[in-house]
Amino acid sequence: MLMSKKKIRLAIFDVNQTIFNLDEIKNRFKKKNLNPLLVDLWFISTLKEGFASSTHENFLSFTEIAKEELKKLIIKKKKTHKF
Repeated sequence: MLMSKKKIRLAIFDVNQTIFNLDEIKNRFKKKNLNPLLVDLWFISTLKEGFASSTHENFLSFTEIAKEELKKLIIKKKKTHKF
């Protein structure tokens, strides 16, 4: 087997939900009477908004984005009564 002598310049690892366990957040949702099944939707929305804001070089902390996405989710679910 021939081995390439090219150096690896970049490696990308997808670690979302691998090293970041969402179980504690699900427990906190339960304590606040929020459906823990909404955690995945909240987390995905938070990541999406984080990626979108970074493309405009407009830094927002994960905490800021996460809070705003949670507010949006709560407002949306109150309107549809699906807690």
